[in-house]
Order: sequence, then structure tokens, then C-alpha cells
Amino acid sequence: MRVGNIETRRAILDVRDTVEALVRLAAAGASGEAYNICADTAYPISEFIRILEKLTNQTFDLAPDPTLFRPTNEPVIFGDSSKLKAHTGWKQTVSIDETIKAVLEYEQTMFDTLSALPQRFAIRA
Repeated sequence: MRVGNIETRRAILDVRDTVEALVRLAAAGASGEAYNICADTAYPISEFIRILEKLTNQTFDLAPDPTLFRPTNEPVIFGDSSKLKAHTGWKQTVSIDETIKAVLEYEQTMFDTLSALPQRFAIRA
């Protein structure tokens, strides 16, 4: 698998936690205030790959490709959600492992659903 910089760190948040934060902000956030909705931990992209390998029982042969490296790639993208937590009581509840597992399950369901369509409905490239 061709990869770019897999050592950049990202704070990926599950959509279920994001929605919960938005609902809490609608109920308890201060009007006009800015809040960061973000994960508690920034993980290197390599960790996401490791989780995928574990969940799929596969080992990926990674090949760094310089054409996939971004010239302005930030080494870490991570926010401070302390104000959100203080004003709303929100906290992250879904782990990155659970998020990636849910995405894999969704993609498998979509693949199975599309594969079961009659040929006349199949998507052609």
C-alpha cells in the first residue's frame, strides 16, 4: 500500500461523540463563544493502520510514496476541548478502535448490499 507521511498525528473523533457535543452545546453552550470539538488524543496515522491490521487480521506492506507527502502537512492537528467539557459536561466516549471497527463494518455492509444487487443495477466503472 502506497502511503504518505504516516507519522503525522491527528485527533480523530467519532461522529457519535461529535453529535453528542453539538447537542450539549445547543443546550448549554454560551452564545457567541467558540468551542473546540475534538478527540482527547492525537494518534499517528501509523496507529490507524495498526488498528486496521488488527481488525482485519492482515498485515499491510507499506511503501512510502513521496508524491503522497503534503508540502504543508502539519505534524500535529490537535485541539483543546476543555472549555467544551467545562460548559457542557461533554466527554469523548468512543475509542478510536471502536470508530475504525464501525467504519469497517459499515463498509462491509455496503459492499455486501451492492454485491447483492441484480447485475442491471451494478455500478460500472
